[in-house]
Amino acid sequence: MATIFKLDNGKWRAQVKVKNFRKSKVFYSKKEANEWAISLENEKLELAKRQNTSLEVDFSKITLEEAINRYIKEVSRNKRGARWEEIRLNAFKRDFVNLCEKKLHDLTLADFIAYKNQRLKTVAGATVTRELTILSSVFEVARRDWLIMDFNPVKDVRRPPATPHRDRLITRFEIKQMLKQMKWSPNIQRITMISQVLACAFRFALRTGMRAGEICNLTWDNVYDRYVHLPITKNGKKRNVPLSNKAKRIITAMYGFDPAYVFPLKTETLSSLFRKYRIRANLDDFHFHDARHTAATWMAQSLKSKNVNPQQAVMDMCKIFGWTNISQALTYYNPKIEDIADRLN
Repeated sequence: MATIFKLDNGKWRAQVKVKNFRKSKVFYSKKEANEWAISLENEKLELAKRQNTSLEVDFSKITLEEAINRYIKEVSRNKRGARWEEIRLNAFKRDFVNLCEKKLHDLTLADFIAYKNQRLKTVAGATVTRELTILSSVFEVARRDWLIMDFNPVKDVRRPPATPHRDRLITRFEIKQMLKQMKWSPNIQRITMISQVLACAFRFALRTGMRAGEICNLTWDNVYDRYVHLPITKNGKKRNVPLSNKAKRIITAMYGFDPAYVFPLKTETLSSLFRKYRIRANLDDFHFHDARHTAATWMAQSLKSKNVNPQQAVMDMCKIFGWTNISQALTYYNPKIEDIADRLN
């Protein structure tokens, strides 16, 4: 299965072939070439055996659509973001039929560069990047796990430039208008309507910076006196979110509405209802997720006004919002340059 031969320049090329898997590499010595070939050959054989994959199956006729269908069934559905990944892959199959009908081994880098350029005419660069990442994952699984590809044609596609960080703040006026449409007021004694649940979820997001999914999945079992516990978040890690007095009052208002969930809403329902009430309020250009940015800005201003040590403030915000990169906190915590100058003296 492995072939090793000397080149005209004195180097040695090793070629490994396991049915439809092929790979070659150049080495300075025959020994290095031989060791690499044996190692790779054994790796592919062992992987195939472990997964009960037959090396006698002809994979050359498998299309991209067939690979995507298998990926959805075996890989996507085991992920936390399974629904959205499946939606994107199904949309790709629907909109790019000619590409999906191609055999995997006939696909090239040029195919996906053309795909990228076409998509950029209708959607944002961030959307194209997400789509390319999912497609690249399909090919990586086909290459590493299924042994039906020996290269990834998406890997070297240059991703579009990153879009600027969205910094839309929801104003106090907009918040009041939204709450009015949701039939909420400070005088309400008991939550009785789903629109009021949405209002409380919105207010809670503004006071905690929690994401829509985190709020919708919050159960009473994870509510404590001074914080709420999130067993799993967007980055896959657990997080504790501290509660201010205002946040605690929102929690208290929700007691008795649902026995299991604090804010009994599906994420999709929350988003569609929020959009409906925003339209009714004659407002635009903001989404529920912008409450997270607004909350971060409010908290940064509060910490600053209380003369909290800047380093402590940045670390606190990272802890609250679950940021692993300190630069994300610095986006919101901006002390005056004069204050920094005073600390240098």
